[in-house]
Amino acid sequence: MRIVLVIALLSFAARAAAEPGACQEDAACPGKEICERGRCRLPRAAEPPPRSAPATGRGKGAILARPAEGELAPEVRELVRQANERFRACNADAECGTDLCVDRQCSNPAAAPPARRDPTVNLGLYYLSAVGIAGGLRNPVPSSSIGLEISTPGVARYHFAAGYTNLNGFHGVLLAPLDWGFAIPLSKGKLDVYLEPVLEPWKLELFAAGKFLAFTVSSAIDLPAVVEVGPAYFTLSPIGVEVRYLTLAGRSGEGGIAPDNGLNWRLRLGAGLRL
Repeated sequence: MRIVLVIALLSFAARAAAEPGACQEDAACPGKEICERGRCRLPRAAEPPPRSAPATGRGKGAILARPAEGELAPEVRELVRQANERFRACNADAECGTDLCVDRQCSNPAAAPPARRDPTVNLGLYYLSAVGIAGGLRNPVPSSSIGLEISTPGVARYHFAAGYTNLNGFHGVLLAPLDWGFAIPLSKGKLDVYLEPVLEPWKLELFAAGKFLAFTVSSAIDLPAVVEVGPAYFTLSPIGVEVRYLTLAGRSGEGGIAPDNGLNWRLRLGAGLRL
């Protein structure tokens, strides 16, 4: 019986020795492999970690294959970390590191486009010409005026104008302190276009020629088209009606009043900056 057992063990050992990778001791294994349970293999600590599948395709459109064991590739994990860091919820700037807390969310103001600042005042020049068409006070030659205009932006717009004026050969100053307009938007985009009816309750003009003085009061209404592009604006009003209803005139030391009225058609142009 013992002889049979010895013969079986010797036969098993011979078959194991004949198989590739079989061993009895570490010296029988190639390289850094060790003999473990009768087989040559690398030590567990020396086994290479699993690698993610290589990227497929070329250039910017390359797509990463699904990583092994369901793990994200390192570059993808970094993008996810940055996104979570950048867009996490917050209550104060101190919670966002170098970013700012905007609308309860961390954001980088340097990466965002600058907010469009609404203008607070319009400053420009105007040109006004009036032609008498009816009434005893109509001017026989077209009057003209040029000067400075200040207005406010928005829907309801206040206008103030002051400048030089020439009426029937007399030189003087013009003052329109209380004009009001209502902007009706026609289009929005790179060019903002409005139709703005403007009511001028009082236009005051003072003329002087030697000892002769004259003072007139008028009211008018205009219907200008307004174009706003970037920091500039332009106005054109081919349709305007003006009523001159009071004139005080005379020489120095004398006085006079003309109660008659006059009706003028007027053209108005303007251009300036939105500040």
